[in-house]
Amino acid sequence: MSVAPPDVLPRCPASVPTPRGRGLSWAESTVVVSTGWWLAWLCPLAWVAGTAVQLGQRTVSSLALHALALAVAAGLLVFAVWTMRRAPYWLGRGAACVAAALLLGWGLTGMRASARLAEAVPSGWQGREVPLCVQIDGLPARTAWGVRVDAILLGAEGQGCQGARPAPKRPFHRLQLQAPEGLAMTALRSGEVWRLRAKVRAPDGLANPGGHDAELGPFARGVRAVASVRAKPEAPVRVAAAEGWSDGWVERARHAVREAIAQAVSNPASAGVLAGLAVGDQSAIERDDWAIFRQTGVAHVVAISGTHVVMCGWLVAWLVRRLWGRVPALALRWPAPEVARWVGVAGAAGYAVLAGWGLPAQRTVWMLLIVSLLRSGARRWPWPLVCLWAAAGVLAFEPWAWRQAGFWLSFVAVAVLMNDGSIRQPGRGPEPHQGGPLPNGPDTLPTRSSWRGRAQTLWAQGRELLRVQVLVTLSLAPVTLACFQQFSLIGLVANLVAIPVFTLLITPMALLGVVWSPIWGLAAHGVEVMRAVLGWLAEVPYATWSSPETPLWLTVGMVAAGMLCLRPWPWRLKLLLMPSLLPLAWLPPTWRVLPPPAHGFHVVAADVGQGSAVLVRTARHALLFDAGPAMGREHDAGERVVLPLLQALGVTQLDTLMLSHEDADHAGGARAVLGGVPVMALHHSLPAGHPLLAPSGEAPGPRPEAKPCEAGQAWTWDGVRFEVLHPFTRRADRSDGRRSDGNAHSCVLRVSVPARAGQDAASLLLTGDIGHAEERALVARHGADVLSSTVLVVPHHGSAGSSSEALLKAVQPRDAVVQVGRRNAYGHPSPVVMRRYSEHGIAVRGTPACGAWTWDSTAPRGSCWRDTTARYWFVRDGRD
Repeated sequence: MSVAPPDVLPRCPASVPTPRGRGLSWAESTVVVSTGWWLAWLCPLAWVAGTAVQLGQRTVSSLALHALALAVAAGLLVFAVWTMRRAPYWLGRGAACVAAALLLGWGLTGMRASARLAEAVPSGWQGREVPLCVQIDGLPARTAWGVRVDAILLGAEGQGCQGARPAPKRPFHRLQLQAPEGLAMTALRSGEVWRLRAKVRAPDGLANPGGHDAELGPFARGVRAVASVRAKPEAPVRVAAAEGWSDGWVERARHAVREAIAQAVSNPASAGVLAGLAVGDQSAIERDDWAIFRQTGVAHVVAISGTHVVMCGWLVAWLVRRLWGRVPALALRWPAPEVARWVGVAGAAGYAVLAGWGLPAQRTVWMLLIVSLLRSGARRWPWPLVCLWAAAGVLAFEPWAWRQAGFWLSFVAVAVLMNDGSIRQPGRGPEPHQGGPLPNGPDTLPTRSSWRGRAQTLWAQGRELLRVQVLVTLSLAPVTLACFQQFSLIGLVANLVAIPVFTLLITPMALLGVVWSPIWGLAAHGVEVMRAVLGWLAEVPYATWSSPETPLWLTVGMVAAGMLCLRPWPWRLKLLLMPSLLPLAWLPPTWRVLPPPAHGFHVVAADVGQGSAVLVRTARHALLFDAGPAMGREHDAGERVVLPLLQALGVTQLDTLMLSHEDADHAGGARAVLGGVPVMALHHSLPAGHPLLAPSGEAPGPRPEAKPCEAGQAWTWDGVRFEVLHPFTRRADRSDGRRSDGNAHSCVLRVSVPARAGQDAASLLLTGDIGHAEERALVARHGADVLSSTVLVVPHHGSAGSSSEALLKAVQPRDAVVQVGRRNAYGHPSPVVMRRYSEHGIAVRGTPACGAWTWDSTAPRGSCWRDTTARYWFVRDGRD
């Protein structure tokens, strides 16, 4: 067995006393040292692997199994300690430690998951108002409709509200409060106790391909309920004010800094950016600014990143070292560099806590702690080992970080820099000169004090900054594409400008403003200048590059190949690695989800809440039927659901966007879709003068050809027939100036393929919001021969005025899918209508429990996205 050099191994004496009374020989000591070195690699790796295995489970194992795993791990650790100084047991001891780490990572994560799943919203609370007593435990975030903040449940339903003492029996520990505008709760402070009435529900979300896992974040924070505060019949009442160090003083300090910045800076957008830099309040940054930062690839700069934490720790260490050395008695007892190092780590950790303790901050604190321990012990570890222990430390406290994009982006960026040597490894000083004359000769070497020397220093630093930025940009490209299906092509240029300005100027001023507030005004001017520059860069054509979802193995391969290609190796050796990077440059746009073959089509009924959006793809074409609802004043389903869905599936162009009618739950996301992807044709039943029919300069392609829906329109794509069955006449406004009913003029589209050798006939009927009258007219005009379909999208979200007996008898679908919002105010789908489908033997799938529903015309049945990607933290039917 080869042994690593002594300078990278823990020191071990040549003879170690053992309980048996003999010493270890040199060979036995070498085995013990080698075992300890390999355990330093394998134990954190086993912990990470155990955590990853548990997070990949569809359901949580039983509590007894987790307890058994922890008991076995404890026994293995006892065995390892008992045989610590016995060389013949080195193999068994090493295997016991690794197995114990694996079981501990899996078992502890599973125990925490089981405990959180047990804290579910009671079934009797779902969707009804409940009197609650809560204690604010977070930084309130302002939204377009009010305020949002995490809180601790103290009591409910008459359990009382006595100070900050929780009731003995609570269904869950944490919840998220949502208070609308106009209530007194807009001035919340962490630690306050409130008595209020709220409508309680489970923390569920939408589930679609390419969509964000909206349920993982609350589960990771321990939030097990969402409570919408009501002002009637009882207004919220503050029972106790925030007092003492135990009542959320960290969040109160963050809140105070944010409010001070808002008062000192008149521009709310600039104040939001400064609050994000100073205290990590990402919600304070406006939506338009976030769009610019993401499009230019500088979002990491305005968030609390590892650079900010390291800079704060470095400033604290520099100050302590200068002051400590001025007191000889202290400097002689404790060396100033050692004290400054540990105080700097403490300062960095304190700033990370005040900044929200995000994943990049956690990773940085763990790495600083490991590096400081190594320096204090005069040891040196290779960079992969430092990153591995830091990852294990993060996962030990935040195991669900494994499935968050920030975890991977943070560690990959640091690994790339440490692999390149841009971050100096602990204990390694500058390389000594190997002899011979200096490159420029002793007489020509410029001094630092001369203008020529300073110019060369600045030139060298500029080249190094450019090289490091190119290194990080190229290495993070596959990870960014895998996480967000999008990558900024101008990110390299934008980061060369943004990183020095934000890191060296704006961020220090945002922190120093806590001591002297006028500095915030100067920092705000810098933010405004950078916003203008980045906004100009964001308008550059083809500023971003989109890609479909990539699997884990391809992402890992491309990242590894990129890191190896950037090593200082001969170019001939690098050419051998270039084929590994080809998928990044020449990846087909639809490689992950292959398009259906000719004479076939694929359907995705998206989970958009209370609305409709159905994507139909053929071999070379794509049609979107409706674009989903508007979601408040700032968001809509087109931006949050449809565009990410198109990116994930590799759809780069819509040949047709069909809007069944003008209602906001069907056309609310159309503006975002028209501005986010080229649309060739727009079929609609919109009234004349509708805003969507006006030309827009935001569309990425040519203005689509607008054509009203009318029965009889038909076309064929790749052997698939599309036929408009309704409305029978074009829509027109009434003579009295009032608009006619949009539901009655909904577009009805039938998609079908005939039977072929080895393939049955298949068809899909999209109905919009037609009612009983329109259904009877359809049956009377077309009959069962035309209307008969394999799959039916339930009309009008299953309302009581739709899905008549006549329609169901004529269509006779095998499956039906209803797109509705979870616990919607309309009571859709109607129980009477669902009973009617059941009586006809039609299987109905609803998007709240199913997520996005997908079906291929060549498959007998469709599938639910929640079933395909099931994880134990998913909320089903309002209950866990």
